[in-house]
Amino acid sequence: MVQKFRRTPGVQYHFEVVTGPAVLDRAALFVHYATGARQRQTDFGLPAGHSLDAAPGDIAIIGRLR
Repeated sequence: MVQKFRRTPGVQYHFEVVTGPAVLDRAALFVHYATGARQRQTDFGLPAGHSLDAAPGDIAIIGRLR
């Protein structure tokens, strides 16, 4: 499945790359797992406090509104 990331005029996005386990400190639009057991999988609409399903050394990309 491919979901196109559409930009909205006037809206600023923030992307963060984490390596290993993490807990979201604020809500995220999506988390994309780039490596590890969940490689090439994406979760959408995650609330603050959600634990990322990543092992030490795994790479995940978090997308949020700024």
